[in-house]
Amino acid sequence: MIKFTLLFSLLMHTTLYNAQTLDKAVVFEDWILNLDALQMASDNDPLNIIWDLSKEKSNHSQRAVIELKGKEYEVSVEDKIENETINNYMIQLIDPQSKESLWQYSPKYATAMGRSCKHILIEDRLFVAVYSPISCGSDLVCINVNSGKEIWRGDIKQLLIDHSWYRNMVHLRLIDDKLVMIGDEAGGKYIQIINPNTGENLFTEMKKTR
Repeated sequence: MIKFTLLFSLLMHTTLYNAQTLDKAVVFEDWILNLDALQMASDNDPLNIIWDLSKEKSNHSQRAVIELKGKEYEVSVEDKIENETINNYMIQLIDPQSKESLWQYSPKYATAMGRSCKHILIEDRLFVAVYSPISCGSDLVCINVNSGKEIWRGDIKQLLIDHSWYRNMVHLRLIDDKLVMIGDEAGGKYIQIINPNTGENLFTEMKKTR
């Protein structure tokens, strides 16, 4: 019994050691991205898969809840309308009790329109991916959550697909020192790696399907 316990402990330690030393990977459909090497990989490459998108539920959200200084707030994305025309988007931080907006943010120009968002809050940096479930494109911005001031806008590459009917889903996750942004659109897909400190695009894999 003691011998079996020692063997089992050794096996678990070896497995844990191997997982810690292998490069980290993200899986999206038939794509495998080696996140440490910033290059596409194959099924035969020994990798530590830390994000498999097939195991994650897809959902669109116009509002997200964050905790700031011990209190919950809502991050909301709305259309910005000027002269009866939607020409931009607006991100707001809202107190859900008073319904007051603590700040509002709109970019100088919108590379994508939409009212759906994915967000990540790290200390005072709020990362927000904005997109529309029914149109092509996405935008990524980093905002100071206390002031609403833009820190950077991400260099996001676009599929640029014309359409009359469309489907679009964006996923966002911070893994170590990289922002991983995945787009699953009716006309194609992409994985983009963004520097969370500057918004620089470190890697893009993109494929159009029509």
